[in-house]
Amino acid sequence: MFAWQGFAFPLGDRWRPSVLSGAYQQGYVCLESDDELIWQIRWKQGRPPASLGARANEYLSKIERVAKRRKQQFSSIVHESDNRADYEWHADHKGYGTVRYEPQTRRVFMIELSGRKQESLKREMRSSLSEFEDIGGATLPWSVLGLRIALPKTFKLHSWKMVSGRISLNFRSRGWSLQAERWAFANQLVQKHGLQHWSMEAAEIRHCVEHPLGIELKEHKLFGQRSALVRHFPDSNKIILIKARHPKGCCLEWDWIP
Repeated sequence: MFAWQGFAFPLGDRWRPSVLSGAYQQGYVCLESDDELIWQIRWKQGRPPASLGARANEYLSKIERVAKRRKQQFSSIVHESDNRADYEWHADHKGYGTVRYEPQTRRVFMIELSGRKQESLKREMRSSLSEFEDIGGATLPWSVLGLRIALPKTFKLHSWKMVSGRISLNFRSRGWSLQAERWAFANQLVQKHGLQHWSMEAAEIRHCVEHPLGIELKEHKLFGQRSALVRHFPDSNKIILIKARHPKGCCLEWDWIP
């Protein structure tokens, strides 16, 4: 599952993000596989466009201009219905996509799967799009490279970082600074250090208690509080860590690590 800025759809482990940009209102995501397939998702919040088909043709015109500069043959087709416009294009590579308007969140999405001419893409495209969700509500899921959390919509993504064995997402909300991390090779880390000791080192908080779901850490400061939740998933060999600085009287919720 991949979930980002309020939308989600099923993707396997072979997909890696190369671009994660923008915010809830507007943004762009690019996910690539080792076999040169590419998912691209663009979105923008606003009024519904007069024609989704026109939006698709505008995008296809840009691809056609690039193909002509490279002296490649180009063809495309657009099929428009009431709430979406499906399209495909063919050049030295090919792509299948859709433009759709989601009235619940007032966002227009352009979603495309592209790859080499010899690849079979239609079935994967249709399967993934059939389970695509644009999620409204007070809580939004985030899921990328094994990091899976669910946070109140008030938390806005500030930055993200990938290093070997770890990915982290940094969020801001009023009075809050929150960091969510997924650590790989968790079973080896727990075996070597113990979950409690590892949690204190990773969160940089010395006061902790065990919880049925993991380790809970808290530290009171003069002008606020630091806290963390740590959950070990042995079957998937990962640790999810959420740590935050926040106002006194607030707390992290275990529901944020589903």
